[in-house]
Amino acid sequence: MDDMKEVKSTDHEFEDAQETTRLHPASSKLPAIEYYQHVVKPGDFVKICHMRERFWVQVIALLYDPEGNKIAGLVMNDLTVSTLKYDDPVIFEYKNIYDLMDQKVASENKAKSEIHNTELVHEHCIKPRNDYH
Repeated sequence: MDDMKEVKSTDHEFEDAQETTRLHPASSKLPAIEYYQHVVKPGDFVKICHMRERFWVQVIALLYDPEGNKIAGLVMNDLTVSTLKYDDPVIFEYKNIYDLMDQKVASENKAKSEIHNTELVHEHCIKPRNDYH
């Protein structure tokens, strides 16, 4: 965590994805918390929710806390509803995870996105934007 902004206990309340699945089993299916506890690792991307807005967080560190294992990460989206911003540090729990994308898949998706953006640039004769993340 040396290369990350100092992460302190957060006052943000993240939605309990496991509870959402229990309340709406027909529309929300998630693996059990134990699955995430075994597979989530630093570098992966997980989707969590704050103020009814879902977004991706890159996992920076797995934290061990007397109250339960927690995860430290950085917000990877520009949000419209939440007070969180791109690159903000957050601490959350495994129960908050809605989705998981490992490093390999994230890299492949980024490459596909870059190829697609390049094709759009050529197709529409526009200049690519390199000023966003």
